Amino acid sequence: MTSKPEKPSFWMTMPGILTGIAAVIGAITALLATGFFTPEPPTNIAPLADAGSNKTVYEGEINIPLIGRGIDPNNDELNYLWRQVSGDSVKLENENKSTAKFNAPADLTNDIKLSFELTVYDKKQLSANDNIVISVLNNRSNDVTLYNKEGWNFENLNRFEQAMEFHKKASQLDPNNAEAQNGIGWALVGLGKNEEGINYFHKALSLSPNDATILNYIGFVLNKIGNYTEAISYYDKALEIDPLYKDAMNNKGVALNMLGEYNEAIQYFDKVLTLDPHYKLAVGNKDWAIEQLMNNETSNQP
Repeated sequence: MTSKPEKPSFWMTMPGILTGIAAVIGAITALLATGFFTPEPPTNIAPLADAGSNKTVYEGEINIPLIGRGIDPNNDELNYLWRQVSGDSVKLENENKSTAKFNAPADLTNDIKLSFELTVYDKKQLSANDNIVISVLNNRSNDVTLYNKEGWNFENLNRFEQAMEFHKKASQLDPNNAEAQNGIGWALVGLGKNEEGINYFHKALSLSPNDATILNYIGFVLNKIGNYTEAISYYDKALEIDPLYKDAMNNKGVALNMLGEYNEAIQYFDKVLTLDPHYKLAVGNKDWAIEQLMNNETSNQP
């Protein structure tokens, strides 16, 4: 009969276990020394950007804040950059900070939208973007003035169709605005529609009877179409209102010259040059009147 093997006691197996553990520890220590078990650094994750909610402001408002926020999953220090991406150009302040600011455009005739982008980036240049739209509302109380101003700007460029468009916008907002009627009249004259232009000048004059500029414009157009005597009557009315109105003096001189009143014409050109020696039109017109006078005297000699 075979006897059952006797089970080793704990104390008999202990030396072997300890030896095994020591071997494992030694192997791990060796691997760590060679770098195989060097822990890898945590992965860098891009930050998050928040430019805030869209909002509405009014034209001319100042120091409008753009309040941005950045979150970094790695708790890295963040940098910020604001820039405008669309709309009427504005000057940004503190664009390299989380909160920037700007002044809303003034003198608008329409509502506009401005778009800004916030970029947030960490020390390893990972970044995120977010946008915000600022609606700027037009203050309509000054639109008539602005439309007329734009109209005169186009008049000065001889772009009479565009000029009339802006003056008509002003007239639609305020039918009793004399400057708008005056501007439409001047644009029509620039387009060669003299009679229509005079009609608008008279509309303007009915709204502003003591406006010397409108009276001078009517006289100017009458000069253009050869009604010199009638033109002089309007220049005289303008000079009653403003005795130092150089344009009216000069234009009256032109009308007198066309009527053959050369000496009187020269006197008016001299009045202009007394007020302003550099008034070029009066200089040229005086020379022209003197030439006409001399030619007339020569032709009348026996």
